[in-house]
Amino acid sequence: MDLLRCLLINCPWLLMAWAESHSLNYYGTAISNPIGFPQFSFKVYIDDVMLASYDDDTQIFQSRLKGPVNAEYWIDQTSDSQHFIWLQKQKINYVNSLLNLTNGEYLYQQKRGCTVDDDGNIAGYLEFAHEGKEFLKFDKEKMLYIPMIFYAEPITQYYNTQTADSFFDKNYLEIQCPKMLHSYLKYASYELDKKVHPEVKVWGYLQSDGLTRLHCMVYGFYPRPVEVKWVRNGEDDVPSDEMSPILPHPDGTYQIRVSVEVPTREGDAYSCHVDHSSLKEILIVNWEPGKKERRQYIGMAVAVLFILSGFGISIYRFRLQNMGEV
Repeated sequence: MDLLRCLLINCPWLLMAWAESHSLNYYGTAISNPIGFPQFSFKVYIDDVMLASYDDDTQIFQSRLKGPVNAEYWIDQTSDSQHFIWLQKQKINYVNSLLNLTNGEYLYQQKRGCTVDDDGNIAGYLEFAHEGKEFLKFDKEKMLYIPMIFYAEPITQYYNTQTADSFFDKNYLEIQCPKMLHSYLKYASYELDKKVHPEVKVWGYLQSDGLTRLHCMVYGFYPRPVEVKWVRNGEDDVPSDEMSPILPHPDGTYQIRVSVEVPTREGDAYSCHVDHSSLKEILIVNWEPGKKERRQYIGMAVAVLFILSGFGISIYRFRLQNMGEV
């Protein structure tokens, strides 16, 4: 939906120019037999900053921001969230019956949100997953729920008879979500504007085939965008043959590892170059061959496994308050 259309249906909050693109996303999970996880939970993100969370263990809508927060607002959200979870339980029972899940086992995930770009254009999306597979999605232009897998057809047939839900979801994606995004930005501005410079570790080890494997671990940086590359003799870029995704740390920062395989030759010098918005200039860390490299490599590998294990705990995400029923 564009800015003109929104103005015609009274969206005064969009009169303010958007300096850049921002997104509001709700991620959530409902799981039948949680082990170390709440049965129902959701998290709210502005861009890549977690704004708040709720689960049926704590039954409290919790702000995760370090900046100024309106405490009364979050108390109101707790009440709304408790009602939302109750709706989820009712709806999931019905969905399970349609899917003939007699054993009661399930894992549902949902992503609902919107993005507003710097021209005021709005993109909204509503997607569901079941047992880790794409299940169904909502087409807000056609106002239809679309099955993404064959056994989702009974559910979408039912959803498509609920015209009130279709109108609600369309209104949420095009009006309510962008409005909430605009409102939430003032709470998230502290986190969105912060910058944390990266830490860098480089190491390598000699392989039996006359090649050397080099690794560059960049971690603890914020915001997420970063450019990392290996350079030979200060001039030649070395194409990476292995680059990890940019992964989140539990503390809200990010990490990435970039690896290359190079010929083992005397006279060649290698360095890892990191470009990030927190830096005044490109950060260059030289690789210095030494006897302790193998030990360093093993230590870093253990550290990476520890980081990833912590990251794995946070893979479940869910939605929030007035998003309507699943």
